Amino acid sequence: MSRFAQVWRTSTVRLTATFIAIFVVFAILLMAFIGWQSSVSIQRQQTDDIDREVRLFQRIEATQGIRALAFALNRLSSQPGPGVYYLGDAAGQYLLGNMSDVPPEVLIEPGVYSFDYDRPDPLGEDAAGMPERPKRSGVAVVRSIELGNGMRLVVGRDVVERRGYSAIILQSFLLGVVGIILFSVVAGGVTA
Repeated sequence: MSRFAQVWRTSTVRLTATFIAIFVVFAILLMAFIGWQSSVSIQRQQTDDIDREVRLFQRIEATQGIRALAFALNRLSSQPGPGVYYLGDAAGQYLLGNMSDVPPEVLIEPGVYSFDYDRPDPLGEDAAGMPERPKRSGVAVVRSIELGNGMRLVVGRDVVERRGYSAIILQSFLLGVVGIILFSVVAGGVTA
């Protein structure tokens, strides 16, 4: 009989292995829950930001008119960041914003949508007159509404950044799991 089999038959080693397994399972479950909650929290915060901006634009349109809405939307769409903005006429034709191509279903039926789109290059042509760089693709989560005058407003966020945060959380989770398993194996070897 091998030495390992003899050691495994002792209740101390089996009990230690059981406690290590329980510890590892619960640590992994706890870390997975924390990672999932962090991702959900980031997603919820983005959704709240989109809803807040939609209400703000509706209030501007109701109190100050469509011209003030156009100025506000133009100002926000020209700033760098994850914001996605589109204002179209009653037929859905592009008027202004930082995204000129929106899927037709987004404009036809108000609601929440997710789709791929080409992000514009904020630099455009450089000072030397070099041609524009190729457009980068992004994924947008948007809310589309129909304004009181029939115009279509689409407000959203590019979720590539959010997915980057989720990837960081997942990497930390995996590093923590590997650390817990290594620590548990070392602790089990020392105590056995």
